[in-house]
Amino acid sequence: MATTSTVKLFFSLTSVLLCAVNAAPSSKLPKDFVVCKLKDPALNECIKNGLQSSIPLLSKGVPNLGLLPLDPMRITTLDINQGTGSVKIKLSLKDVEILNFHTLVIDELNCDPKTYSLNLTLHTKEPIRVESLYTSKGSILIMPINGNGTLKIAYDDFKANIRMVFKPELKNGNTYLVIETFYWGFTTSKMHQSYTNLIGGNKALKDNVNLFLNENWEEVLNDFKPAITEALSEYFITIAHQFFIRIPLEKMFVV
Repeated sequence: MATTSTVKLFFSLTSVLLCAVNAAPSSKLPKDFVVCKLKDPALNECIKNGLQSSIPLLSKGVPNLGLLPLDPMRITTLDINQGTGSVKIKLSLKDVEILNFHTLVIDELNCDPKTYSLNLTLHTKEPIRVESLYTSKGSILIMPINGNGTLKIAYDDFKANIRMVFKPELKNGNTYLVIETFYWGFTTSKMHQSYTNLIGGNKALKDNVNLFLNENWEEVLNDFKPAITEALSEYFITIAHQFFIRIPLEKMFVV
């Protein structure tokens, strides 16, 4: 597995800023959000059920809270410059859409109010799909992958784990949570890839490259994973930050 990669990420920052500027700061939770009691012995189950029930709402986005849609996630550009391991490629993605996070299922949740930490494990009921325009130059394993066109990727049996640690900050008499640590990782049982217009549009070569990439998907994924993980981390953090800067702890929970 490659250990170094350079990722330049300029995902929807314009949208984020416009959302933050145009949406008046709100301190009211949508009426369908579940408010749990911090001292409830079944706190974890309450938060888990509340988050699960909010997935349809989060998938569409919540404008009055400045929350971007969860599905599809839109990333304006994503540049991957990978020069070690089996992947030696400069890959530029544009107009990236990531779909099917609306099928998220929370399997386990553990919240510790004393350490302000939250751990989740989850999966999706449908494959996570990535669609974008691409420009590439270089090679993956031994196959040249020069071209520009459309790229489609699908992750079967997508599973993820997330860990967040917050720092409480007092502002105007209310406690707000600031994200101090964010980690997430994912697994998949199979990654499918399809590039159009590879190697000057030569159909035979394009088909051979796509076949080769799909047969060797695990090695390809190992080298691409740091960039994919970082891109989605930025998106997740942005969504979470927009929520926590507007809703104080005292309104998220009954303390």
